[in-house]
Amino acid sequence: MAKPAVGEARSSDMVTLLSIYIIRLFTTTLIVTKVTVNYKALCYDTESERGGCEMGKWAVIYSSVTGNTRTIAEAIAEQAGDADVFRVQDAPEDLSGYEVVALGYWLRLGQPDPLMLKYLPKVHDAQVVFFQTHGTAPTSEHAITSFARAGYNLGPGCTILGTFGCRGKINPAMLAKRKNAGPDDPHGGPKSMERWKLASTHPDAQDIADAKDLVDRMKHKMVMRDRFLAKKAAKMAALQQKKTDKD
Repeated sequence: MAKPAVGEARSSDMVTLLSIYIIRLFTTTLIVTKVTVNYKALCYDTESERGGCEMGKWAVIYSSVTGNTRTIAEAIAEQAGDADVFRVQDAPEDLSGYEVVALGYWLRLGQPDPLMLKYLPKVHDAQVVFFQTHGTAPTSEHAITSFARAGYNLGPGCTILGTFGCRGKINPAMLAKRKNAGPDDPHGGPKSMERWKLASTHPDAQDIADAKDLVDRMKHKMVMRDRFLAKKAAKMAALQQKKTDKD
């Protein structure tokens, strides 16, 4: 099946399959953030093996209008330590010098905003972390399927390491427009007003702390993966050597 152009409606089957993956990944993320874990202590048996969980450089690329996504981007970059931060309109296309590419955006029509949506296909062969801010609950279908659409629009060869989402205060201009919405407008009415009220204080201190925790967990995930692959390679080499010795 040919890949649709950016902004074109995706197959419902494709979005559903991707959503199942994202739901599993995101649910795991939500569960893990409830537990305080010293990830650095878990990385290696000795600090000298790889300097704990110290990893390569991060590129943190974000799109923001009201400042919500920028706030999370800055928290991620601070926790990553060695990181370059770019507005999406200034972001480089060559990301080969970065070990992790964190991509942040706000939501429009159930998917990343237009600027990020245009940039996503340029990201290829990268380890990607998505982060998004929006006016609804992070566990809502709207939020989760947005991750699926972001992943679908990435360029080839990318690996999605993890995701992060939180509420963010709504653009005042949008609020003013929606307050006068008619009864048939899905974004109007008392339920929407309640969602906007809940979002009005976000991102808050807990959101920022959770975003920083995401960085630690992604570092831990990569180290554990590298350790597993190294052990697997060593085992295969030993088996090959044993076979050679028999011959």
